[in-house]
Amino acid sequence: MEIYITNAIAGAVGQSVRILAGLKKAAEKGDPFDGARMLETLVVGAAIGGAIGIFTGDPKAAFLAGYAGTDFIEAMARSYRS
Repeated sequence: MEIYITNAIAGAVGQSVRILAGLKKAAEKGDPFDGARMLETLVVGAAIGGAIGIFTGDPKAAFLAGYAGTDFIEAMARSYRS
């Protein structure tokens, strides 16, 4: 259980880095802040990081999965909605 929590945190941190980049981009465009979306992506990043951590046991992999995994899932969801 301990390794899952560690990797979930690593995944959330990875997604946090992605969020910071998105916030900068949104501020430059003048888009409004969406706190609910930010929280949603943090939870998804943590879940992805935890899941990858179970398979690899590597917090670095969980961090990268949290960073890139949420974007991948959102892109797949958009392609299925279209």
